Amino acid sequence: MPNTDEDFVKSADYKFGKGEYEEAIDYYSQAIRLNSQYSKAYYNRGITKVFIEDYAGAIKDFTKSIEIDPNDSNAYFNRANVYVALKKYSKAIFDFDMAIEIYPSDIDYFVNRSQVKMELEDYNGATEDLNLALKLDAENAKIIYLRGIAKMEGGKEKAACKDFEISADMGYAKAKSTIQEFCAV
Repeated sequence: MPNTDEDFVKSADYKFGKGEYEEAIDYYSQAIRLNSQYSKAYYNRGITKVFIEDYAGAIKDFTKSIEIDPNDSNAYFNRANVYVALKKYSKAIFDFDMAIEIYPSDIDYFVNRSQVKMELEDYNGATEDLNLALKLDAENAKIIYLRGIAKMEGGKEKAACKDFEISADMGYAKAKSTIQEFCAV
């Protein structure tokens, strides 16, 4: 039986890995009872709550994790993703912005923020975010494809088709079917 906050988190992580989410939440909660400033326990419990679709609980846990450790970009990122699931896009953008400010080298932060901008029909903003992601990984065919989608939605068909062709040439299968559907001459 675990008896330290770290032991409870290790046990919770094990339960999480087995898909035993309620048990994992119980162990994370016990770790928090022993150490109310244990940001990792709040963060991991938040992740677990996402898996059981307790989004309000996940937001609370990510928020508490951020209060304890305001430099944890992953807590902002994951809270942003919960806000996206709830269609609270302005809150999601804020959290993606914070995650990027803390750690500007994570491609997923830019890609996920671009997808929110797509939902908001800010196609130029989405394209800019995908350009920033490509500065981190210029050979990412999926990101080039997503940039093509943003351009297409923004009315820039020729530029979009060029991105789809580049992505397809890099082996991204989805780009090939998109070319056939939207770019056939």
